[in-house]
Amino acid sequence: MDQFTKELQFDPSNLEDLKFVLNVVTRISDRSMDMELMYLDIAERYSTLTRYDIRVEESEISIALGLSERWRKLWVDSKTKDLRLVDVKDEFREVTKEQAVSFIGESVKVKKEFPERGPGSSNITLAEGNILLDEYTKKIHQMNSQKKELIVAENMFNLDVTSYPALSEIEHEMEKLTAIYGIYREFKDFEEGQSSTLWGDLNIDTLQVGVADLEKKCKVRGRELNA
Repeated sequence: MDQFTKELQFDPSNLEDLKFVLNVVTRISDRSMDMELMYLDIAERYSTLTRYDIRVEESEISIALGLSERWRKLWVDSKTKDLRLVDVKDEFREVTKEQAVSFIGESVKVKKEFPERGPGSSNITLAEGNILLDEYTKKIHQMNSQKKELIVAENMFNLDVTSYPALSEIEHEMEKLTAIYGIYREFKDFEEGQSSTLWGDLNIDTLQVGVADLEKKCKVRGRELNA
């Protein structure tokens, strides 16, 4: 209760703060049934102690028997806080709408530049594309995190969840490119491993088996990508 009371006093100044406070209000509401069972159980225990003349400090009994009233006040305070945040929620509801529109534009922009600047560009080497794959993987991860935050905000404000088809298309292309560059990375690892072998220790069978294995993976991956 102390923690809830402290968190409920927080005044939101941005969307993250607002989400925090609304989450506190929700948690208080969700805990009501459990808390009622707990304070009724505690009150019954202290009543039993008093009935059998077991010495307990009056202040402790007072706190125990006052839990129900304390929780009721906290619950009322949480509902009051929620009502007082109506104007703030309206403000951030509009902010969320604008952020969703902005994110759509950002997704479309990334999709447009992806064929020329992404790891699948025909103007780059495999080594360059391998680096770009990591960069775009990180970028897509960040965009997905932003997308999830927007969805949470839209659900919180009872807004329709926005879809981002451009981002979905980029993810689909990245899945294909990740598979392709996976073969390239295996090849580079194999090449590096063999390059460090002394001529006298070089095993032709190992080379042939390694090459055959990579070739087989290329064919399988090709069929999967064309399916």
